[in-house]
Amino acid sequence: MKYPLEVEVGKTVTQLYWALQNHLNRLVEEYDLTIEHARLLLLISFNEGCTQQYIVEETFKSKPAVTTLLDAMTAKNLVVRIPDQTDRRNKLLYLTDKGKKLKEKVFSLIIEDISDILSDIDKAKLVEALNTLKQITKKLR
Repeated sequence: MKYPLEVEVGKTVTQLYWALQNHLNRLVEEYDLTIEHARLLLLISFNEGCTQQYIVEETFKSKPAVTTLLDAMTAKNLVVRIPDQTDRRNKLLYLTDKGKKLKEKVFSLIIEDISDILSDIDKAKLVEALNTLKQITKKLR
C-alpha cells in the first residue's frame, strides 16, 4: 500500500465511482441519456409516485441538481410530475410509457454489463464489500 489505509479507501472509492460513471455513461449514451438520468429512471420505476425530496435523499444530490435532471427528463417525455392531492406543494413522480420502455432497455443493459464485470469475483466477497461500503455511507449521512 502506497498511502495510509484511510487515504487508500478514499482514493479507491473515488476511482471506482468515476470509472463506473464514465463506463455507464458510454453504455447509455446511445439512448440519449446520461447515467444520472438512467439512475432516476430506475429509482422512480421502483418508487412510482415518489416526491422530488425522496430523490434528493436517495441520491445525495441537491434540490437544484435533481430539478435540472427532472426538467430534462420531463422535456424528453420520460417523467411526469403529478400534483400531490394531500399536499399541493409536492409533485409525485411517475414514468411515462416512453420512460417505462426506456427503463426496461437500459436496466437490462446495465444489469448485463455489471454482471459481466463482476462475474469472476466471489459473490460472498462482493456482499461483504457492499456491506462495508453501506456502513461507511451510513456514518457519513
